[in-house]
Amino acid sequence: QHETTAEFYIDRGQGAEQENLEVFEALRENMAEIESDFGEPLSWEALEGKRACRIKAPAVEGGYKDPEEKWPEIQDEAIGQMVRLEGALRRYVDALPF
Repeated sequence: QHETTAEFYIDRGQGAEQENLEVFEALRENMAEIESDFGEPLSWEALEGKRACRIKAPAVEGGYKDPEEKWPEIQDEAIGQMVRLEGALRRYVDALPF
């Protein structure tokens, strides 16, 4: 409600729990490089007991419950997080054998 996050959500569909975890672990092997490219630490969440995994950028302060006049600034910062996250992950995702 009062924060926004960019995340890379790994979910290859029903029955793909093990594959999701393998993708996550393959990316986590490059955590230092990915976080360096991103510019700050990320949250690496295997989501135990769930089908999916995710890699989350630090939260941007502000969300849909904040005053509308703040939304453009919040959106710009969130978009920046998304662009940085995609840029940090792209070469590793492209190299996955899945």
